[in-house]
Formats: sequence, C-alpha cells, structure tokens
Amino acid sequence: MKTYVVRIGKEAVLAFRAENDDEAHAMIDDKEGTIRSDLKVLVGRDEKSLWDGKSAIQVQEATAAQHAAWEESRDQAISDGEIDLDAGNNPDEWNVYLMAPPERTKFSAKTDILTGEKSLQPFPILGNSATMASVVIRMPATDDASWSAVRTT
Repeated sequence: MKTYVVRIGKEAVLAFRAENDDEAHAMIDDKEGTIRSDLKVLVGRDEKSLWDGKSAIQVQEATAAQHAAWEESRDQAISDGEIDLDAGNNPDEWNVYLMAPPERTKFSAKTDILTGEKSLQPFPILGNSATMASVVIRMPATDDASWSAVRTT
C-alpha cells in the first residue's frame, strides 16, 4: 500500500491509502464513493466545503511528511480504539483530512505560516462524515512541513 494525497487547486486536503496509482485514481473518480461525498460535506474554517463538486481533483503520491502525518494519525486512532484491529477494522482504510491553520500568523517581517514556518493551531471542522478519518492541521505541502493531528470525534 502507498499513501496518496488529494489536491484541490493548490491545496492538499486528504491523505489516504491505495494499492497503486490506478486504485488511488479509481477511489477519487468514483462519483458515488465516500471520498467525494466527504469532500463536499466537510467544511473548513472559512465555512466552505473542501470541494465544490466542480473543481478538478488531483491525486499524487504523498510526500514523506504527508505519509508520516497519515501514519501518526492512524497509530493514534489504533491506540484510541477508533480503529479496532480485533474487530477487523483495516488501518489502511483510515483517511486523514489535511487542513490549513486558521489564521495567517506573522512570525517575522518576511515569513509566516503560509510560507512554511512552524506553528499550528487546532480549529473546528464542520460537517459529518461516515468515513473513518482524522483531521491533520498542515503547513503548505512541502517535504519539510510540520504536521499535527486533531481528533474529530
């Protein structure tokens, strides 16, 4: 299994697992699947859906930092019992929604969190999803971005 991310515009919004590129694309292209419906009902801090139902959705293999965020969230979900291995829950079905920090916070005259400086603040995620998932607050999608998981349940 590989970790992939969904991009809408320039934003990575979801990390998920698939066997290969074809399966990853099929999961996102499934118009009746849970990923598309989740992207339409979950909203971010701006109170807008993560996906408007029209914008292009791209899939790409996750960076090392994105994969590490997915693993950390999955491991925490197992530890918390949200993924019950004894009940047969498949940890590779865990989806992680990647969210931008809530506000643009200045750290110096030249750098801020939108350009990659480290600082994360949890914020509420609105909407309901039937998918096993977690939300991760993220920095811009770079290999060296820092991540922090936020529980949605």
